[in-house]
Order: sequence, then structure tokens, then C-alpha cells
Amino acid sequence: WFSVASDFENFTPMSDGFEVQTDDSINVQIEADSTNVIQWLAASSSLLIGTAGNEFSCSPSTTTSAFGPANIQIVQESRYGSKGVNSVIVGDTVLFIQRAGRKVRAVTADYQSGSYSSVDLTVLAEHITATGIVDFAWQQEPDYVVWVVLSNGELVGLTYNAEQEITGWHRHDVSGIVEAVAVIPDPSGTRDDLWMIVKRVINGVTRRYIEYMHAPWAAEIEDVAQSFYVDCGLSYSGTPVTTVSGLSHLEGETVSVMTDGGAHPDRIVTSGSVTLDWDSNVVHVGLPFTSELITLPIEAGGTAGTAQSRTKRVNEMAIRFVNTLGGRAGMEGGRNTDVIPSRDFNDLMDNPPGAFTDDRKLTVPPQYDTNCCVRILQTQPLPMTICAIYPRVWTTGE
Repeated sequence: WFSVASDFENFTPMSDGFEVQTDDSINVQIEADSTNVIQWLAASSSLLIGTAGNEFSCSPSTTTSAFGPANIQIVQESRYGSKGVNSVIVGDTVLFIQRAGRKVRAVTADYQSGSYSSVDLTVLAEHITATGIVDFAWQQEPDYVVWVVLSNGELVGLTYNAEQEITGWHRHDVSGIVEAVAVIPDPSGTRDDLWMIVKRVINGVTRRYIEYMHAPWAAEIEDVAQSFYVDCGLSYSGTPVTTVSGLSHLEGETVSVMTDGGAHPDRIVTSGSVTLDWDSNVVHVGLPFTSELITLPIEAGGTAGTAQSRTKRVNEMAIRFVNTLGGRAGMEGGRNTDVIPSRDFNDLMDNPPGAFTDDRKLTVPPQYDTNCCVRILQTQPLPMTICAIYPRVWTTGE
């Protein structure tokens, strides 16, 4: 149903005997080989319609006259079917969840053929969404991320930039069950914040929290004291203190603490507060999380061709960081990871070092493996951005 033009609540049909007017309401039946409920609508170059069994486009049948009851056509574009989750518009692309709830598809217009094409964005990581998708939202600033809620309460993200041909999935453990997400622009207008409803069991009591993930720009990370890398956390800024209160929402939980740009030992919230080992002006307190990167099996080549399935060893690697502090690195399956050096001889003692942008070389303990996957960890509430990894690999011959 389409309303009368410019009268959005008036769906009164045209009376019998009157001539059809362009601005009359429209009541049209979609012609298809089966009857399916409409799951979503999206405004693109045409009105896209997703049903449980098909996808359609609705547009004027001719461009020489205005859209109206006598100038409308609905064309079937594909037969994937959709789940009952609202679509998301990303630039000139429409994303929707396929009927089984495990795939995200991107619909774009092909202006040469005059039709729409649909691409599966989960084809490279189908295991991540295997439990099914129940909600998703698009965050445009500062990074291009589609945030996805799974049926088991996990939060995953899809970094999607069609212009640069970037499609990358990543998991986010928020120490709870995510039930819904929405993206709301920050009041400053410089970023979009991801808002979530998260269910957690705190001190034996089930609670729901409304939280938002504040995504900083790269330049903001340079001020490590303002970096916020905890979940469900709060911040204090003011005169130096040794006790931070107001944490009753995390009663009995082990929390990460960051003070004036440096990592503080973990604390347990007691009577809604934690006690610090030293006076601090800026304090961030919240649930800890570990950021982990594991590369795919290294392909370094060998004397007889590919290095896949051959025994290899990485004895040294260089990692290129941007605005980073702390972290550890090693090989997947190895017994130990080495601390990534952060402090420079120019840094003042008894003060946390600043974030660095540089390469760091690490010597890797002997370990022979057919995969040789590099593993990088950040277990502290500190910033880390990885641009590249340069391993030195030795591969066995025949």
C-alpha cells in the first residue's frame, strides 16, 4: 500500500467512476509464484522489497510520467528469501539477512543491465554467523562496520568498504549476552556510537545494561590517558584520588583499571568501589577483555613450490604498529608469548610511556610447525593498532 502523495496517513482508495490521478493512493498485489510475507523495505534507486521467498524492486514502469497508480511495476530480482530483520543501507548498497539467518547479502544496482545483483558477504567466514543472526546495524564513522547480533548473544562485526573491496569479520566478547544493537550519531557529530542492550549476571543477579561503544579516531588514541578499553565501565577525571566509587553495577566483579595512561593491577569491586595503589587524576574502570589476532597459515614459498603442509619455522618477525602501547606476541600453539617493548630510553621513570608508532622486532623461540600462525595479544586496557607483520620464515625442502 502507498499513501496519497504528501498525505502520509491517507490510504483511501480512489472512488469508482473517477479518473485515476497521479497522486492517488496505490493498492497493488505483488505477482509471484508463491505468497510470502514482506520482511523489509529499502529505498534505493528503486524501492526494494524483501519477502520470505523472493526479492523485488518497485519503480515507475516509464520515466516519462510521474510515479502513481497508473505508472508502477514490481519486478522479481532474486530468490534468496529474507529473515524478519530490517535491512541496512550502506551507501548505495542494501544489506539484508538471508532466510536461514546465517548469511548477510549485499544488493547493488547494475545500471548496465538495469537489474540488481546480490552478493554473499559471509562466504569467507561462514562459521562466524553459523548460530544465526537476529539483529544488525551500520556504523559509518569512524570506521565502516556492520555490527551483528547472533542468536547465542554474541556480538560480531563486519568491516565493509565496497569501494576498497574490504570485507572482514571479527568477534567481540563483551562478557554478556547482547540482545539488541543500534547506531546513534555522537552529539558532537564526529562519530557514530554503537548502542547495545547487554544481559549479564552480576553478583548472582541477572541485569540488563544499556551501553555504548565509543569509537575513537586515530588521532585521539595518541592521548593514552583518555583511551577507554574496558566494557561496561565508567571514568573519573578530577583531583587525584586513591578510591573510585560508583561501581555498584559491577559489584563482586574483577575489573581492569587504567590510571593516567598506565595499566593498574586488576581489582575486585567491593561495596561499589575499588582502591588504587597510587593517586590518579584520570581513571577508567570496567570489565576486562583480551584482543587477539591469529594469522592464517603463512605462505612463504619453498625450494619445491608452496610452503603449505611443509614444516616451517619463524625465528624472527617485525610488527608495524600505530598508536600502540603494551601487548604480547608469539606463535599460535607456542608455550610463551613475548612482551612487545613499549618503553624508550627517553621515557621518564615512574611515568607510563606514551603510545608509539613504529616497527618492533621480536626473536621467536624455536618452534617447528606446518602452519606457523602468528599470534598477537593485548590483555591490558591499552590501545593497539597493527598495520603489518613481517615474519622471517624458514621452510623445509623435499
